[in-house]
Amino acid sequence: MSHKRNPRTPIRPRWALTLLAATSLIAAVAGCGDGDDAEPLTKAEVIDQGSAICEEGRQRVEELPQPSQHPFAKGASQAERDDAREFLVGQADAFQSVSDGFQELTAPEEDRELIDAFIEDTGTLADELRTASTADPQEVEPLAEQAYALFGEAGNKAAEYGFPGGSCGSGESG
Repeated sequence: MSHKRNPRTPIRPRWALTLLAATSLIAAVAGCGDGDDAEPLTKAEVIDQGSAICEEGRQRVEELPQPSQHPFAKGASQAERDDAREFLVGQADAFQSVSDGFQELTAPEEDRELIDAFIEDTGTLADELRTASTADPQEVEPLAEQAYALFGEAGNKAAEYGFPGGSCGSGESG
């Protein structure tokens, strides 16, 4: 006995149904992570989780190959300059991961503006380091130094929020 398919019924391969189900699941899970619907964390939880996020970023930077002292000075090799540019991009990636991680936290209303400013500063720092990494050689170091000033500002906001010294730039100079 053979089963005849109705010609008006579209064929739906199993992989298409699986893909549809997976897409729906991903969309549902993605919607669950929205910070607006999540219960706010306590300030202590923000500090604990935020400190862990910052520690991961710090470790990423420590794992980067360190460039020479002044890789864009006259007489520096192209390899030194390339290494320094890669270092700046690596730092930018680390700061962006910190900014993104903090965006996932649902901070309580109390002092939320400090967390929002920290997120903005670390995101801008990442952007400015990327800009410095592609600048003309004579502009790289001044642009990087300008970006590092934001690290100090972000650290001041972290300290004011209550992060312990040395965590998320609090108590550190940029």
